[in-house]
Amino acid sequence: MPPRFGFVIAKKKVKLSVERNYMRRVLRELCRATDLPIHADLVIQAQKKFKHAEFDAVKADFALILHKIMKKLPQPTAENLNHA
Repeated sequence: MPPRFGFVIAKKKVKLSVERNYMRRVLRELCRATDLPIHADLVIQAQKKFKHAEFDAVKADFALILHKIMKKLPQPTAENLNHA
């Protein structure tokens, strides 16, 4: 089962629904492009607005966040794999 993602884009931070929906679409596409080996529910909350011109920075930040998540997870061992 792949991980499930949820997105929170606060109306206080991004006033226009068009901009909030754009941000959700970008984040959803970044999630689809990743191949996380975990079975978890992740909620991503955007802290500031981003636009089309900042896509590369958002992509880099997203990769960094996923890397930090993976470092905090316990590494699979042979014993864990046998019980799965």
